[in-house]
Amino acid sequence: MRNSIILFSIFALHINYILYNSIGIDEVYKNGIRFLVIALLLFTLLLVKNRIKVQWSDLLFLYLLSFSFLSFNITPNIVNFFYIILILIVAREYSLKEVLDKSFYIMIISAVSVVVLLQFGLTENMRYTIGDRTRNTLGFTNVNAFSNLVYAFAILYLLSRKEILIKHYIFVLTFVIVIYSYTDSRTVTVACLIFLLVHIILQFLFKMADNKLNGLIKSFLLLLVFFPIGITFLSPLLSSEFAVLDILTSGRLTRFTEYIGDNGVVNLLFGGTTAADKDNSYLLILFSTGILFSLMVLGLIVKAIFRLVDIKKSQYIAFIVSGIYAGAFESLLVRPEIIISICFWLVVYKSAFAKGRLLEKEFENKFI
Repeated sequence: MRNSIILFSIFALHINYILYNSIGIDEVYKNGIRFLVIALLLFTLLLVKNRIKVQWSDLLFLYLLSFSFLSFNITPNIVNFFYIILILIVAREYSLKEVLDKSFYIMIISAVSVVVLLQFGLTENMRYTIGDRTRNTLGFTNVNAFSNLVYAFAILYLLSRKEILIKHYIFVLTFVIVIYSYTDSRTVTVACLIFLLVHIILQFLFKMADNKLNGLIKSFLLLLVFFPIGITFLSPLLSSEFAVLDILTSGRLTRFTEYIGDNGVVNLLFGGTTAADKDNSYLLILFSTGILFSLMVLGLIVKAIFRLVDIKKSQYIAFIVSGIYAGAFESLLVRPEIIISICFWLVVYKSAFAKGRLLEKEFENKFI
């Protein structure tokens, strides 16, 4: 029963995301489904409370998240992280590999749903031009909302393979390039290319040097991870000194700078921002949940990557690095209704906290 509730909660939120961003269901229904899903997970937690061991890390995350209540603003992003922590606790006993495989099946259903909505005229493809960019929405109110689904489909396709082969690279590259020709979504294209490049490089290094280069590999990955995060928080300087970077990021650096200026010291320390969301996961995490929660999340990501290097799981490292870059230019890491967000945090959390050889078992195809 519990596995069905977990999959249903992921599926319900994801379909909710599609319906809200395509046919535009009312905000009341959207929020109602979100709270229903949270209620189901809480019910599941109570139902099997003796079988689920709540760890110190869960309590610490919840405690740090509660700091945001001091700002007296319970924002949607705080609710999102509460849901993420809740599903991480409830799904702790289940194989990571199987959850990712099931998530890919949900993405297939999503893809069919998008096509059906378009074919039956329930949604409409809109084309618009901004400067020299022509973009098709493919039935969504915002083309970036559709692009997040494309990213999720491509990455989960790769992670659901028993072994990533050249034919899988070719399929994903072809798929992403075709979608890019319609949507002109650069973030998705770059994030998928980063996944493929990091995976290929790590595969080569792991085979070439056994464990001798692990320290160097970890340092290299740290640089990769901190680069987009650094750009985010240096955006006030970069947008003024390097205008070309702002142009290349479609004006995002300017918007990031404005967002940072809209938030004060209270938001930095405790979260609870009421400023309009921007397309950057790290700014939303910091100013929604506060600096202590954000630093713990960053530490968790680093720990997960280091442990995955030790057991040579190149595809999951590539996923985390790719997600980090996608999160720098989209808000998808704080959007659990986008299935790839839940998968990202499951990979990070389980990789960081699974003990010893249990981490290896996370990648076995078993769903109790």
